[in-house]
Amino acid sequence: MNKEEIFNTLTEFFPDYNQETISQVLTFHYNRNPNDPQLMERVSAELLDQSLVQEKFGNNQNQQQQEQPEQQEEYNPYQFNNENQQQNQQQNQNDFNPFQFDNNNNNNNNQQNQNNNFEEYEYQNPNEEQKIKQDLNPFQYNNNNNNNNNNNNNNNNPYQFNNEQNQNNNQQNFNPYQNNNNQNQQQNQNFNPQNFNPFQINQNQDMEQLNEKVNQINIQNKNVGEIKKAPLKHKISQELLDLKKQRQRERERQREIENQKRRQENLDQILLSFLQKYPTLDTNFISEIITNYSERILNNDHTALEEIAVFLKNAVQENQMKEQELDQEYVIYDQDSLFTKVLLVLPDIQHEYLNGLIDKNINFNKQLQKVKGNTYDPYSHIMDLITEKKSYPRQERKKPKKKEKPKEIDWLTCEDPVKKKYIDQCFQYLKNEFNLQPEKTIRSVMKKNKNRYAPSFKELDGKKAPKWNRKTRKKTFIDFEKLCDRMQKEIKFIQVAKKKEIERLDLEFAEKLNDQEYEDMGAKLNCMCCYVPVAFEKMVSCKGGHLFCVDCLHNLVKHAIGQRKKEIKCPGIEKCEFGFSKEMIQKAVPEKTWNLFERLVQESEIKSAGIENLKKCPYCDYAVIIESKFTYVLECMNPECMRDTCLLCGEEAHPGKSCEEVKKDKHSDLRTFIEEEMTKALLRTCNKCGQNYYKIEGCNKIVCSNCKEIMCYLCQKSINKEKYNHFSDKPGRCKLWTTVEEDEKRIKAAELEAKNRVSKLKKEREEKEIKEKKKVIENYSINIEDEK
Repeated sequence: MNKEEIFNTLTEFFPDYNQETISQVLTFHYNRNPNDPQLMERVSAELLDQSLVQEKFGNNQNQQQQEQPEQQEEYNPYQFNNENQQQNQQQNQNDFNPFQFDNNNNNNNNQQNQNNNFEEYEYQNPNEEQKIKQDLNPFQYNNNNNNNNNNNNNNNNPYQFNNEQNQNNNQQNFNPYQNNNNQNQQQNQNFNPQNFNPFQINQNQDMEQLNEKVNQINIQNKNVGEIKKAPLKHKISQELLDLKKQRQRERERQREIENQKRRQENLDQILLSFLQKYPTLDTNFISEIITNYSERILNNDHTALEEIAVFLKNAVQENQMKEQELDQEYVIYDQDSLFTKVLLVLPDIQHEYLNGLIDKNINFNKQLQKVKGNTYDPYSHIMDLITEKKSYPRQERKKPKKKEKPKEIDWLTCEDPVKKKYIDQCFQYLKNEFNLQPEKTIRSVMKKNKNRYAPSFKELDGKKAPKWNRKTRKKTFIDFEKLCDRMQKEIKFIQVAKKKEIERLDLEFAEKLNDQEYEDMGAKLNCMCCYVPVAFEKMVSCKGGHLFCVDCLHNLVKHAIGQRKKEIKCPGIEKCEFGFSKEMIQKAVPEKTWNLFERLVQESEIKSAGIENLKKCPYCDYAVIIESKFTYVLECMNPECMRDTCLLCGEEAHPGKSCEEVKKDKHSDLRTFIEEEMTKALLRTCNKCGQNYYKIEGCNKIVCSNCKEIMCYLCQKSINKEKYNHFSDKPGRCKLWTTVEEDEKRIKAAELEAKNRVSKLKKEREEKEIKEKKKVIENYSINIEDEK
């Protein structure tokens, strides 16, 4: 790990520590041995030891600071003297630093302490037990020439004091890490470090006893430059880990308390929001519901809030129903309130018709008689009047205005008159475009095309310049913005047409090159329908893997649209039951034919689904599900159609008229009635699916393109079993072949019948009108006689 990574991990592990102290300890150990694999563990052990010392001896240090205000300057325990300052620092030799030791003086102590084995520490190398049987203190360091390095230390260190000056003040200036190696060599041999705890120290002891204990902690090592880690068996590290665990537990408790507060705040906010939405409900009732759903809410389950909202809505509705049952108050209507309430139920009713019904049939003074059990309700009365009739007049809908696309003018064929300014600009522009052509030819071409730019440009573009005229004319600058509007439009039109022509020619040229390459390589494939060799790019395949050319599939799609087929099967010789995918059909067919085929597929899928109450507009492909029994009009929402049709008779909506009256009106119109009868004579309907069809040519055996029903064109019977046995040349039997002339005779006969029926209806109407007039005259004469 790098130094930066170790620093980041230490700051995360010790968040309460100052980052400067961590960096100082780290730099000290890193400078001693940067390749040490246990560097981070040693730094953490030293930081933990410092924290424990501060907790147990913090009070003593405060006393020392009060009694010795002169020594309250900032200090750095890792501040060491360089080798260059060894000779200049000889004045304050009594100031002692525990991090500075004399290796030469400690050789005797190392030999004496080899036999002392401590259980609190582990060696890095178990093979070195014979060489190194020593106890190591993490505060013991190696300085080669530290005899003269204890001078000029103005920054006070709590671990640093003078033994000679402070023998009488042991209780005030105490440091457990203080040691005097020269005086305590003999006492180190007789001390047992297992029974020693550096934190259990009586401050009233003498300086000599303290030095004995501290010198036993200062573990000697031959290789003083290496510092070994204090394992978990050490008493100090065990206590520090216990303290660390206690701190973590306290932090977890604080986090739990904060989380509980946040949860309670969230629940209170939800309670306030529901109280604002439903102020009529009780707060205790809402709070009980929220507590039941509290676990799901805190787990961010959004469905819980939706369920609570639904539950509260139902509770509000129940309360309203109870209030209505208890308070039997009657609603008093006026004309406007009654009109709006009826429109909520019947939004498409004609406004004038509804106002007329209210004026004629409603007496608003009657509803003031509040007699229980015998009240007058104008709303129910007006709804009964409307629903008694099968239909009611509907409000005319405003059709949305179609966005008119700007018409693209074909300037090649446009013959609008032109002005002199336009002619001059046209001549100048053509001179610049065709600078090899002489001016006379340009003038003649313009006269031929009636001085118009687009057709004259097209003609000049195909002409070659004469051979005798090899000199090019200089081009003059023409500002495009100063040209007239028509000239600008024609120039843009020519530019677009030129681009399209270039693209078309490039495509044709590329296709020719591609075909030529396929022919040279002999890699063309034969179409399985027309057997013409075609390049692979111009072929499509069915789902079974058979290849066909694009032209054959295009013809198949056209044939399917004419026969109202929704599926296109493989036309290959082999018996293939697969069809073509949408992607292949779109590749072979232009956009218009694809839209027609897709609409046909959608219609067939809707029919095959068997949806109940599905009604279709007879004028377009719009379909809708109508479930209510009281709707008799289908409102088409297709913006291109927007027609209303009657669901009973199939005609356009006829508000205020019955279906029979509409039929009579149609019969009275001679032209429309006769045309309908003639089309009925020509058209046939399928016995199974009801689809209309007619025959242009061929035999009289008809197969429905939609449901595959087999029928006779003459008698219109289904002949699924008989098929061709139904037809015969004998008298009284249907012929297999008939000409178009027979159909024309049938149409003329239907026309004569329709004319006769119309004439009869006219006579009946005239007779009815005469009878009504006679009755009016008789009643008028009777009234006059009574008056006399």
